[in-house]
Amino acid sequence: MKQRMNGYYLTPAGFSRASGLRERIAAVMVPVKMNGGTKYMRVADIDDATSVHITFCDIVREAIQGKGLDMDMLENIEARRRDALEAKEQASDVYKRALQTAWRDGRVTATERFLVEELRKHLEISEEQHRLLEIEIVRRLAQDHMEFRRIYRMVLEVALADRVISGPEGDILEGLRRVMRISRKEHEDLVKEVEVSVCGPPGCDKAASEEMLRVSR
Repeated sequence: MKQRMNGYYLTPAGFSRASGLRERIAAVMVPVKMNGGTKYMRVADIDDATSVHITFCDIVREAIQGKGLDMDMLENIEARRRDALEAKEQASDVYKRALQTAWRDGRVTATERFLVEELRKHLEISEEQHRLLEIEIVRRLAQDHMEFRRIYRMVLEVALADRVISGPEGDILEGLRRVMRISRKEHEDLVKEVEVSVCGPPGCDKAASEEMLRVSR
């Protein structure tokens, strides 16, 4: 399924104001620690003085978070950004696996919800990121369950082709039902569907019908 993406653009007036703001920031003289001393530089010249590409946003963020500008710190800003991104991706992966475990049986208990919430806070996963991950997991579970039902129904059709479920067939079906997390109610509903396809509408051989349902008991 294709995803729609929103595009945002500055209006002519907004672009003009943004350009003016950029020019004012570029001309600001700021102190930068380098070579054991301090040198005043225009913000616009800091990028050229480093071996990596840094933006005005990087410079402003570094000045605020680092309580000043240090050329050595500016030089490794890309490496730190990359490390932060990898750490964020790892945290997201850990949290996603925890969510998948909590949802493995199709529902989340109060205890599981509490533990997941504590993990979310610890890993600094936003509520929006949590919501998107949970939607993805639930959607995948629903798709998997529908596929499991389809496969289970096909196996039932083969097993009930002769209207009789033998001992080994019953054991196989029960094991498959558990693995695929097919509830007994779903099993019974599927058996009834297969019953209709095998012997026709309701009213067919009663003994055959009872034999088909035997595995669910």
